[in-house]
Formats: sequence, C-alpha cells, structure tokens
Amino acid sequence: MPIRIFEPVWNKDHIDQVQITWAEKEGVRTRGKFFDGIGILRDVGQNHLLQMLATVAMEQPNGFFKESVRDARANAIKAIHCPSPKEVKDFVMRGQYAGYRQEKNVSPQSQTETFIAAKLFVDTPRFKDVPFYVRAGKKMEKKSWK
Repeated sequence: MPIRIFEPVWNKDHIDQVQITWAEKEGVRTRGKFFDGIGILRDVGQNHLLQMLATVAMEQPNGFFKESVRDARANAIKAIHCPSPKEVKDFVMRGQYAGYRQEKNVSPQSQTETFIAAKLFVDTPRFKDVPFYVRAGKKMEKKSWK
C-alpha cells in the first residue's frame, strides 16, 4: 500500500484555489505566421495547461503504470465543468499584447489572443467548488511556469 502524505489534505476542505500559469517574456518572435493562425489557447492552453490541471486534479491512479496515470488524468479532464455560452464572459478572458499586430507575419487586423485566463471547476467530490485559475500569455512581465 503506497504512503499517501498529501491524500488527507489534497481536497476542497484544505485548498481554496489552484493557480496554473504559463508566462513567457518574449513575443511570437519568428513564429508569427504559425501563432497568428492558432493563438495561445490552442498553442498552450489545450495541451500544457490542461495536462497540468489534470495532474493536480486527478484521483489516485490504480497503479503507477502509464495506462493507470493516463486514465486518471483523462477522468480529471472529463470532469472539468465547461462554461455555457452565457458563462464564458464571466469565466474566460482573452487579450493581445501591445505591438502584436506589428510582429513579422502577423495580420494587422489580427484578433488572435496572446493571453488567456480561465476560471474552471473540476466536478468531482474532492474539488467541488474549488476554482482552478489557468492562464497563459506571451510578452508577460516575467517568465514563469508554475
């Protein structure tokens, strides 16, 4: 039986929020054409941020085999409450850094987001009503991955 040091406190009774941040100091640099077509949400949000959220929010895997961990993480992602179209304005924010439209290979009319922030909830008994704040951005004040 594994020792579960965090198990007794890794829940809604002891955690009031979770924050996951991916901040980059640099802009799109030489990736303007690629980035302008997808934005930060698809470049970082749908993979890196969600994988971190899944790792934090997953239940104890049945074992430490890759399939068990994968399944536990997948279940955490499935449990994320998806905001309704009416809720999006209250739970998701997107932005674009000043000067983005002047970057090489970026459209001067671009609406592509270079910053995204979301308040998400994981609908499991362990994390009921605990907000997960996820954010990612380019040209941020300092580089951070936490």
